[in-house]
Amino acid sequence: RNSIERTSVYAGYLLRFNDYVGVLLGAVTGYEQRAVWPAAVLVLTVPMNKTLNLHLNAVPVNGGFVNLSLGITL
Repeated sequence: RNSIERTSVYAGYLLRFNDYVGVLLGAVTGYEQRAVWPAAVLVLTVPMNKTLNLHLNAVPVNGGFVNLSLGITL
């Protein structure tokens, strides 16, 4: 759910600066005025072990707030 209580889907390409920091550049849906908006998401990776990573995604939203979401890859 996004900041206006709608379902959003985003997709993009992850540009990695190093093993821990990257930027996801792509598009997001679910907001007013346009069907698809450009998106830039800061991605911080925290290695947990050899096969498990924790991803913190900092997403800019209305009013300048940052919304954090978590993702795990195996």
